[in-house]
Amino acid sequence: MNTITQPLLNRTCRKFLLFALCLAPLKLLAAVTLEAVPPPGKPLALGHYYEYLEDNTSQLTIGQLLSEKKEYTWRELNKGDSPNLGYSNDSYWFRVQLQALAQEDDLLLELPFPTLDKVDLFIVRHNTSTVLQRYHSGDKIPFSERPFAHRNLVFPLTLPPNTKVDLYLHITSAGSLTVGSYLWSEDDYYWNSRKAYSGYSIYFGALLALFFYHLLLYHSLRDKTYLHYLALLSSMALAQAAWFGIGYEYLWPTLPAWANVAPPAGFCAAGLFGALFSREFLKLKMHSKWLDNLVLICAILFGLVIATIPLVPYPLTAIATSLFGIIFSLTVIASGIVCLRRGNISARYFLLAWAVLLVGIVALAMRNLGWLPTNTFTNNAMLVGSAIEMLLLSLALAERIHVIRRAKEEAENAAIAAHHSMLDVLEKTEQELETRVRERTSDLEALNQRLQSRERQLETLAHHDPLTGLRNRLGFENHMKEALIRAGLRQQDLGLMMLDLDGFKTINDQYGHDVGDALLKVVGRRLLKGVRSTDTVARLGGDEFVILLENIHSTEELQKIAEGIVHSFDETVALGQVKLSIGISIGIAKYPRNGRDQPSLIKSADQAMYHAKVEGRGRYKLAQGL
Repeated sequence: MNTITQPLLNRTCRKFLLFALCLAPLKLLAAVTLEAVPPPGKPLALGHYYEYLEDNTSQLTIGQLLSEKKEYTWRELNKGDSPNLGYSNDSYWFRVQLQALAQEDDLLLELPFPTLDKVDLFIVRHNTSTVLQRYHSGDKIPFSERPFAHRNLVFPLTLPPNTKVDLYLHITSAGSLTVGSYLWSEDDYYWNSRKAYSGYSIYFGALLALFFYHLLLYHSLRDKTYLHYLALLSSMALAQAAWFGIGYEYLWPTLPAWANVAPPAGFCAAGLFGALFSREFLKLKMHSKWLDNLVLICAILFGLVIATIPLVPYPLTAIATSLFGIIFSLTVIASGIVCLRRGNISARYFLLAWAVLLVGIVALAMRNLGWLPTNTFTNNAMLVGSAIEMLLLSLALAERIHVIRRAKEEAENAAIAAHHSMLDVLEKTEQELETRVRERTSDLEALNQRLQSRERQLETLAHHDPLTGLRNRLGFENHMKEALIRAGLRQQDLGLMMLDLDGFKTINDQYGHDVGDALLKVVGRRLLKGVRSTDTVARLGGDEFVILLENIHSTEELQKIAEGIVHSFDETVALGQVKLSIGISIGIAKYPRNGRDQPSLIKSADQAMYHAKVEGRGRYKLAQGL
């Protein structure tokens, strides 16, 4: 043969033959007959071996394919184990040849893409028109009609022993048309499915825990940012449940119409509430009005997609969802960068969260559009990205709480802010002195002592009355807050006495302020003698005093102390050549009978003191109810 053909083979023929030989393996690959034997613990991927036929009319039936003499043009798919044909309104036929083993085995065919609308499976004896098995499934068919109860589209196969069969798939789907299928042994599939469900349980369990945690935070803080976060969390859970078929299996198995549109509806709702959350969390109006308007436009677009889902073709909805998702993620990342550069430190976790989610959104969107292959990463990128995003957003909210709490503490401690300002001045003075003095160590010690002394002085001035040395109003209120907490925890009673001097104004007007001040000092000392060492005496202002008595066992105990104080003022007060007689009126209230907080207790005791004065002064009076 070589002798005959060699003269006829010129250079062009050689090139053509070489080209044909290169194409030959591809053709053989498409026509290969696969043994229906999944490898141990793994599936047999069929997607790489499919031939496909595009049906533009969507009218072609299995009977026509098998019985008509018309020669249909089948094409090789060659798009990997999970081919993705993007969005199409046409229906497609796929076929592959399988060789059954000598013994009958329980096999399962899985299409791990639960968003496919309608899938028909036919097992046909090779080179005949005999259909051995037929099934139908998809998210437009009630879940109860599936041949195998599972979130994915799964078909049980019973192949005749030692027989060659043709497997036909007829798929119609308005969404992203992914046709990868996997042949499993029954035992391996159950084990693999159990692991997958465990992973989904962890994911949705984590979202549920985050939901209830932030629901409690919203109940406590009443911040609408948490409502937007809860809505975002719920929408993302809905979208992922719909995308992975979990929702159709467990939540809405009798609603195929909803199962078909739930993925884009869920993802658009997540985009809508994500936009509202981003505007509120970042306070975009304060940092960038045009970014705030852009995020608001994204929210409106997502809302329009949701509103038009029943009105427009599904492919337009799905494509719009994917494209808007990419645009929105880029927009919020830009917003986070701007806010972070302008001093919003809470934006760092926010920025990282959306950056992680953007990777998942872009991967899933490009996979849906057919720009990336379908694999474990592209199919689960959104799931993993959303889980990390929700956790990071939770950390961002926690940091935001910390910032708000710190601001509140600074507001409550406005007086201490002046003290810190003074410390700053002293520190600057210290730095100037250090440059002039040789013995730096001794100077620092002296300066620290002065600072500590001034700090103690400021503390004393802030919480004590400079005239009597007793606690002032601020010091008393802080002490009473702590005492009420202790009383509540220990379930103990607490007594409060409001005291007012009788006739002090007359003495003050007659003898002058110096005598009045001296008298107030004596009153303070007598009150301290009349109470227990654990009780607190304070001067609220003028001739008004208050006594806080912790761990009171009975009303009689309060009466006894009050009676002793009243009698202690029977003795005249000698101030130099002046001898003065003065009385005192006391109102008594008791926690928790007369109130559980400061205002109510003080009001009850004050009213009781008023009644004591009305009834004749120089006496004590119990609050109503004691």
